[in-house]
Amino acid sequence: PTQAKVGHLDLVALLEQRIPVDLTGGKILMIGSLLKNSSCIGKTIQSSCLTKGEKETEIVAILRNGELILPNKDIVLEEEDQLLLITSSEISEQLKKHISFK
Repeated sequence: PTQAKVGHLDLVALLEQRIPVDLTGGKILMIGSLLKNSSCIGKTIQSSCLTKGEKETEIVAILRNGELILPNKDIVLEEEDQLLLITSSEISEQLKKHISFK
């Protein structure tokens, strides 16, 4: 996807269109849906394959059934959860086996 720099642009509109937003320090803010076949489904955030051993990925929020959930280590990930993430471009490529960013 095309990356955008946020100035006076609407952050919500960018995320709704699944356009990654550049942050400082080489990080990006992006949103994606957990894939139905992801091995992360049914696991807590702490034990999930999305963040385990990856200090470069942080789950900022979970959108589930129209509700915003602020994550904690005990939240169990569910199929089709939408995840708001801060990560790096390199790690985002690895996350594509678990998350659809389209």
